[in-house]
Amino acid sequence: MLAPGQILPFAAYGRWHAPANVQSGIQLQNLSALPTDLTAVLVDEDGAEVLTLDLFADVLGAPNVYLPTVLDPIDAAPSLFGLRVSSDAALGAIVRTDWFDDGGAGIAGSPQPSRRVLVPSFVRRTLGRSSMAAVANAGTRDAEVVATLHTTVDGAPVATATRFRLPVGTTRRIWADFEAAFQSLGPFEGWLAVESDGSPLAVQVWEVGEPAALQPRTVAAFEGVPDAAAANDLIVPLFRSAQRGVRARETLSTRIVVVNPGPS
Repeated sequence: MLAPGQILPFAAYGRWHAPANVQSGIQLQNLSALPTDLTAVLVDEDGAEVLTLDLFADVLGAPNVYLPTVLDPIDAAPSLFGLRVSSDAALGAIVRTDWFDDGGAGIAGSPQPSRRVLVPSFVRRTLGRSSMAAVANAGTRDAEVVATLHTTVDGAPVATATRFRLPVGTTRRIWADFEAAFQSLGPFEGWLAVESDGSPLAVQVWEVGEPAALQPRTVAAFEGVPDAAAANDLIVPLFRSAQRGVRARETLSTRIVVVNPGPS
């Protein structure tokens, strides 16, 4: 569920890490018992407010913000965005992003903000996949953020940190392929702990086939996990092992990543 005044960290308009035919749509659903007005503000990579939308949602209504529909008329430049949402009602939200040139798509839900957020899977050029974590400041003051990558090099555990300042209501994207602090590691498979000095953070993660060697492009999307949500017992509601897919000779299998974020 999307908290009032929260920011969704990621939406694409004609861009991924470079200009591309990648577009996002955001669906906001009113989960309250009364109709509600809501305001959605698109914030670009530089922290500028590009567009403000005044929307209405009836009970269980779900207005959609499709970026080409709202940004094409104002001749906006291709960019990556965060979406700040204000409403008196409880809202649900999903973000769907499509790679139209090669058929890939992923859907992420609304992340729950926390001062410490875990990203259980963060990879760089592993089986053709690389990750991007979009980190938004969902608090009321600027934040100093430390994102620590936990991985292994030559069989030994390694922790590598990147640090940045994140103003209120803005988003910073951590690209596994391009983050300077991670370049010396080469290909890796690990996990991130993203921590703030005070303001809560909201995190969405996209794990994408780079380049798209297969059609469609492989895409996985998920939300960062608040530290408080880590548990001793976990349930996986759906697990597939070589399940037959729709296409001939297509099978579907599930990958589960389990991390220990604790001190022991």
